[in-house]
Amino acid sequence: GIVHNIAAPTRFKIHIKGVADHSGATPMGMRRDALVSAAKLILAVNEAAETEKANGSVGTVGVVDVEPGSINVVPGAVTLWVDVRGVDKASIARVLQSIREQAENVAVCDGVGVQIEMLTADSPVALDKALAAQSEAICAEKGFSFLHMNSGAGHDAMHMTKICPTTMLFIPCRAGISHNPAEYASTEDICRGIEVLAEVLRREAN
Repeated sequence: GIVHNIAAPTRFKIHIKGVADHSGATPMGMRRDALVSAAKLILAVNEAAETEKANGSVGTVGVVDVEPGSINVVPGAVTLWVDVRGVDKASIARVLQSIREQAENVAVCDGVGVQIEMLTADSPVALDKALAAQSEAICAEKGFSFLHMNSGAGHDAMHMTKICPTTMLFIPCRAGISHNPAEYASTEDICRGIEVLAEVLRREAN
């Protein structure tokens, strides 16, 4: 995999404030259930990212904190931890704007408080085109199949671009699974990646 761009995350919390009430004594029409409102916003994050999937943007709610966390209490407060990322800044901005609009709508319709707390907002990073072209040429010479692709995950390489031309290579993982105990790369593919990288270094050194 010849990497051209590295996605950068925008991470934030969405705080939803409702009213904690007894689950049996509070009629449905009188509730301000923070978790129900949070569920709508989880779907909103997913839908906003789905709309921009052609541009490579993604959105994930990875953590849901519910208070007070009791089976017989209507949830009074929820915090959602959200990760939005991609390689197109305009696309990321549209995802974020859609989430903000849905948050405002939920606040009004459900009668809950909604606050967005930004944590990080990094920019996507483009890698060196000449080095990518060199990697492609080396793969072709060695008869190795290759793909041009972007990285959805962050890497140290995105910081190296500030001091020197930078490139990055991926090797295949079985079924495309990574960051998971089932992740597996064959020795053959690992060695192919080493061969290409070594040749890149040799040519740059010369």
